[in-house]
Amino acid sequence: MKSKSMLRSFVWLIAALALVGGALAPALPAAAEAETIPFDVRFTGVIVTAGGAGEAWTVGPQTVATDARTVIVLTVQPAAPGLWAEVDALRQADGSLLARRITVLPEAVRLRGVVSAQPEAVDGISNWVIAGIPVKVTADTRISERGGPVGVGNWVEAVMQEDGGVFTAFRIVGIETQDAVEVTGEIRSFGATSWVLSGITLKLDADTLVQGEPAAGPIGHGAAQLQTDGSLLAQRLRVLWNEKPGPKPGRPVLVNFNGTVEKLPGTGLWGEWVVGGKTIKVTPATRINQQKGLVQVGAEVNVVGHQADGKIMAMQITVLKSDAPGGRLVVFVGRIETLPASGVVGAWKIGGREVTVTSQTTLLPKDFTPKVGAWALVAGLRPETGPIVASQIRLGPAGPRSGFDPAEIPELTEQ
Repeated sequence: MKSKSMLRSFVWLIAALALVGGALAPALPAAAEAETIPFDVRFTGVIVTAGGAGEAWTVGPQTVATDARTVIVLTVQPAAPGLWAEVDALRQADGSLLARRITVLPEAVRLRGVVSAQPEAVDGISNWVIAGIPVKVTADTRISERGGPVGVGNWVEAVMQEDGGVFTAFRIVGIETQDAVEVTGEIRSFGATSWVLSGITLKLDADTLVQGEPAAGPIGHGAAQLQTDGSLLAQRLRVLWNEKPGPKPGRPVLVNFNGTVEKLPGTGLWGEWVVGGKTIKVTPATRINQQKGLVQVGAEVNVVGHQADGKIMAMQITVLKSDAPGGRLVVFVGRIETLPASGVVGAWKIGGREVTVTSQTTLLPKDFTPKVGAWALVAGLRPETGPIVASQIRLGPAGPRSGFDPAEIPELTEQ
């Protein structure tokens, strides 16, 4: 079951490439909660200390003042250390924060991923595995299939509480297939190689996009891919801290621009591009939409990303116009039947289908030489006419104990 979970995670990674009382005021009614309150800073973190009216609160590493105008919303009572809180605050002249609204929330660690194990309950308790993480499911866990089926091989969102490394779900909901595992939780520790969110470790590498300054106590969000060893490799990590743009040097700024592709990496699409005279970095976390045309030098694209310290990290690239037609996403597995006479660029035949491999096709693993008869997992674009254009091909042996099992991969076509 674990290999099936890892496989589906990989499938959707390559699919994505082809493309957050007494001293306290009582809880407010819905109308009051919906009231628009101006703020300069919004963040979510774990409550360290909860003050009374007019007293300071500490949420995560941040202390905020309150006054008579501060609105306290209690979704759970009473406010206490260990609960979570969302804070809307105004930044004062001296740099301190004055809370305009504090919303007290229950701990709600969120995990989105594929269910790879769902044993029968014993004494009302069942230990599921979701995205490689053991999750305790009890008779009190609410399970809903309104958003999709719940079971082995399906994507779900588990809302959990964590205690000593044990995750107990109080709600599991079926969801649509995602392109990445998602984790939301308290930032317990962070560093150059990993973050820990409420006991779930997310590894980092050179391509991980980090948004915000991490600290112990705030709530963080990560999008990751499940690796063959069961670990989670983060594509994106974000501190749930939003602040209105200011003069602070190095603060990431959202950029959105159109331009012509002037330069691409030598092979594949990961690496440095030049678009409209600007250098951007494209990573496995970047979503590339090629429905309107293929990425190539001369294509017109839209780039959405973050710029900090003169560097642009691309989050999404959409081809607007290209001489090479795009198409619908297709994912399939088959044996290699024919290869180009020399090199890898050119016409392949895989599982009875004609496939075009270009210099922008990513071949994985990089040290595996394609051979006739080998298995290949293909993600590409099917134009209205002509062969499939491969965005990514994973090569290797096939079977239940290997990187992918043909029996577990139905053809996936974007609608």
